[in-house]
Amino acid sequence: MSKRTNPSASPKAKHQWLYMLGASLTILGALPIIQGSEVLIYIYALGVFAYTLYYLICDWGIKLDVFEQRIIRLNRFASVLLLVSAVARFGLLDNYGQNLWIFFLGLALVFILYANILLLIKK
Repeated sequence: MSKRTNPSASPKAKHQWLYMLGASLTILGALPIIQGSEVLIYIYALGVFAYTLYYLICDWGIKLDVFEQRIIRLNRFASVLLLVSAVARFGLLDNYGQNLWIFFLGLALVFILYANILLLIKK
C-alpha cells in the first residue's frame, strides 16, 4: 500500500465541500426567524441530506484508532437524527407534536457538539 502524501487528494478532502454545504444549508433552513417560508423546509432537507451523505460516502481510511471511530459514529448517529428531524419538518410526525423537528435537531446538535469537544480535548 502506498501512503498518500498530498492531503488534498485524500477522500475526506475531496468531499469536504459536501460537509460545508450540508452544514450551511441546515443552519439556514433551521432559522426560526424566517420559518414561515416553505422554501426553507426544502433547504433544510437538502442540507441534512448533504451532511448525511458526507458521513456515508467519505472514506475514512483503514487505520483509525478507537477514538476516531467513536467520533465518526457519533456524527453518523447525529446525521440520522437530523434525517428524522427533516422528516418531521415536513409535518409527517405531527401526530407526536407539531414542533418535534426542533427536538431532533437539538438532540443531533448535542451529539455533534459532544464529538467536537472530544476532538478539542484530544488535541
